[in-house]
Amino acid sequence: MRDREMKTITIFGAVLGLTSVIMGAASDHLFFGFITEENSERLDVALRYHQLYAILIFCLGICGLHTQHLLVLKRAGYIFCAGTVLFCTSLYISLFPGLDKATYLTPLGGITLMFGWILSFLTIKRSL
Repeated sequence: MRDREMKTITIFGAVLGLTSVIMGAASDHLFFGFITEENSERLDVALRYHQLYAILIFCLGICGLHTQHLLVLKRAGYIFCAGTVLFCTSLYISLFPGLDKATYLTPLGGITLMFGWILSFLTIKRSL
């Protein structure tokens, strides 16, 4: 059970990493010239968080295979996954004409990511 769930988080991190590279390439090659300056800033933020949290979630999954504090770490991993999807996807969706209201979900994703950091902090604090 322990290995399967942490492997799932690790795989999710790897998939996020892959999709961040795909989105980065698409933004440079497919969307070039079609995106407004405001949308370009949104895209840059989404890509930055997408790539950062792909690495974090991947590493968290690997660390989860070798820790005693699995439950809290597993919860933090799932929360980071949900927060990353909410935050980045809402920004990506907002790039399409008429869908800019999707950014209303972005703060919810950000708050979810903050909660993941709090759980990570508590995990480290307990282990000291």
